[in-house]
Amino acid sequence: MWIFLLACQAEQTEALKIDTRPRVQLTHSQNADQPIIQQYSCTLEAQADVVVSTLISGRIQTIHAIEGEVLSQGSLVLSLDSEQASAQRALAEAGVADAQAVLDGAQNNLERLQALGSNSAEVELERAQTGVVRAEAGLAAAKAQLRLAITQFNEHQLKTPFGGEVVEIFPQKGSLIGSGQPAFRLVNAERLESTIGISATDRRALTKDSATVSIQIDGNQYPAQIDSAPTASSTGGLSWHLNLSLTRPEHVLPGASAKAVLSMPPPKADALVHIDALDLNGQLMSVDAEGIITTHLIETVIEHGEWLYVNGIPADTSLIVHPNSDWRSGQAVVVLETDQ
Repeated sequence: MWIFLLACQAEQTEALKIDTRPRVQLTHSQNADQPIIQQYSCTLEAQADVVVSTLISGRIQTIHAIEGEVLSQGSLVLSLDSEQASAQRALAEAGVADAQAVLDGAQNNLERLQALGSNSAEVELERAQTGVVRAEAGLAAAKAQLRLAITQFNEHQLKTPFGGEVVEIFPQKGSLIGSGQPAFRLVNAERLESTIGISATDRRALTKDSATVSIQIDGNQYPAQIDSAPTASSTGGLSWHLNLSLTRPEHVLPGASAKAVLSMPPPKADALVHIDALDLNGQLMSVDAEGIITTHLIETVIEHGEWLYVNGIPADTSLIVHPNSDWRSGQAVVVLETDQ
C-alpha cells in the first residue's frame, strides 16, 4: 500500500559537539531508478463469455451441438419447432415468385407497345406503364413480407454470435422454452482477461505506454496487456479498476487463479529512503560533517514496501538509507552524505 504524508519545512538545530548516537550512513544506489513492481492476485476469465437466450417461446425441436464442442461464428446450436414459421416463409417465397412473374409480364407488355411506336394507342401505353409501376410495388411488398417471414423463421434458429466453445446447453430436446430464457452458454477462451484493483497512487504513475504487465501462473510468466485506462471504483477514487488481458496459454482454462505483475516507472522524488529512517511524526533527521543536526519535515512520502519516495530533503543528498535498528527508539541519526 502506498501512503501519503504531508509536511512543510526543514529546520536546523544547534550543532552537537559530542554526539554518541550511532550513525546510519546514507549511500548512493542505482535502485532509485528501478521500476516499481506491484503484484496482485487475480482470476482469469474468458474475454467473451455470453449466454444466448431465445427471442420467442417454443419447443426445442433439434439440438445440433454438444457441450464442449468448438464452433465457428454463425453455427446452428438449437432449433425450435418452426413448422408454422417454415410454412409462412414458403408462402412468402411463393408470393415473391408470383410478384416477379407479374412484373416480368408487365415489362414485356410495355416493351412490346414501345416497339410499335406511333402504331400503339396512347391509352394502351399509359396503361402498360401503370401496370409496370403497380407490379414493381407488388414485388417490393412481397419481398418485405418475405424478409419478415425469414426473420420470424430465424428466431427459431439459435446460432453462435462468435466462434467459441459451447460449454453448456440448458434445455433438452422436446422441452418447452419461454421467450428470453437462456438456451446455451458460449465461451471464447482464445483470450483471457482479469480486473485488478490498484491504488490511486499507482493510477497516477501508470500509463499504457510506460507500464508493463505480465501474468504468473504455476511458476510460468506470460506477457499481458492493459486494455483500457483505469476506472474509478465505488470507493470514490481510493482504488481503481484496471482491465488486463492475454492470449490464453495452453492448458490454462478460464477461472484459473494467477498473479498480475505490474511494472511502473518510479515516481519523481528527491530521495528513496528506508521506512525505518522516518519517525512516527514523519520526520527525517540528518547530521552534517560539522555536527549540525537537521530535522526534515518531509513534504511528500510515498510508501512502497519498506521504502519511501520522499520530497522536501536537500537535493544534493544520496538516495538510499541503510537504517539502524535503534532508529525508532530515537537512538540513531541518519547521516546524509553529499552526492558528489
